Amino acid sequence: MLLLAAALLVAAAPQSKVPPAAHCPQAPYTAPQVSGPAPAGLTCLALEVSGNADRTNPSIDPGYVVSIAPARFPAVAPAVPEGALQGLDAQGRLLFNQTMSAGGDFHTFVPVSDATARALVKIRLIVGNASVDRNASLHGAPTVELISVDDAHVVVAWSANLFPQIRVREYPNGPIIATGNGETSYTEITVPTSAPSLVIDFSDGIHSYTRAVRVWGR
Repeated sequence: MLLLAAALLVAAAPQSKVPPAAHCPQAPYTAPQVSGPAPAGLTCLALEVSGNADRTNPSIDPGYVVSIAPARFPAVAPAVPEGALQGLDAQGRLLFNQTMSAGGDFHTFVPVSDATARALVKIRLIVGNASVDRNASLHGAPTVELISVDDAHVVVAWSANLFPQIRVREYPNGPIIATGNGETSYTEITVPTSAPSLVIDFSDGIHSYTRAVRVWGR
């Protein structure tokens, strides 16, 4: 009986499973926590950042927190780093530091955890002796209106004072068809599309929020 009870306990013990996030890099230019093939369709959390790494006047576009395939992360750090993309929390603590080359436009992905994405309030680009910051705005829920102009165009109006950039896609999972930038509480762009519904990705400067919205008049 004792042997049978022990066997039942062993059989009932939960088997340890490797969480999908363990197959994702946890810091720039690092290997995942576990080796071997990743689960099919695996995506990893990332901060998508673009801008210009000019040595005298660098700039950072609004960022987005996205899910991407692991192969899209930059794999190798520059041999001679000339700049760095840094993330900071509200207390000014460094959350990540991704080295980069200087000069020209860039578009990159930084691996982040859920906790890092939530704590992130500032992105800093340093190139030589120059630097520029991009801060997350303080905001509530985004406001947006989609109005059909004609069969092939839609006006998208949103609160750009809180969300300085949007990306527009056709519902449910189409590619990006337009990007809008602004600063005022009622900013408009015209998007060429005949779709009855659109998906809007809002950036508060660092984080992103996605909403599917029906086009009024269609």
